[in-house]
Amino acid sequence: MSKEQKFLGIVLLVVCLVGCASSPTNNKSVISERQERMFWEITSPTGTTVYVLGTIHVGTEEIANLPQGILDAFDSSNHLYAELSLADMQNQQNYLTPIMEETVIVDEEGNPIPLTMLLDEAAADCLSQIIVSTVGADNPEAFTSMICLPPWFWTSTLALSIYQTMGYNAEHGIDVLLYNRGFSAGKEILGLDAMET
Repeated sequence: MSKEQKFLGIVLLVVCLVGCASSPTNNKSVISERQERMFWEITSPTGTTVYVLGTIHVGTEEIANLPQGILDAFDSSNHLYAELSLADMQNQQNYLTPIMEETVIVDEEGNPIPLTMLLDEAAADCLSQIIVSTVGADNPEAFTSMICLPPWFWTSTLALSIYQTMGYNAEHGIDVLLYNRGFSAGKEILGLDAMET
């Protein structure tokens, strides 16, 4: 799976929220599954509590409506560890633009090859219709630009489009909700992974 697909598709994202709690009675960390969905609490012998929440990048209003116990744990925590740090999330366009430019398919002279030239007629017509519905029929420059984007971009974009037809979207992704809530609360948002990996 490419780096771009990793954060654009639906994946399981582990979000750790570090807070404080009472100390367990032995020398081992205690892991307990909370009643809320895909939510665990790990308490160390020193009293540090880490909350682990499974999330997805796209969701529905129902999915994004987190139980109060998760929100309370989040609000009481000091840090948010997400798939990517806030800095990486804010810089992803700057990171992706050169990758997109480097991965465009070109001919021997270095000219971009429209993807429609590499697809069968039905697939080419479908892709063309999707682009026209996005940029409009009266915008040939934007159409030409989009039709030459690399295949990985279209794989991710079309997958997201399919999710949207089923009622899922990025605005209701749990990770987006937690990034926004953490940012609003002034929490430090760190990454378990980096954009480069």
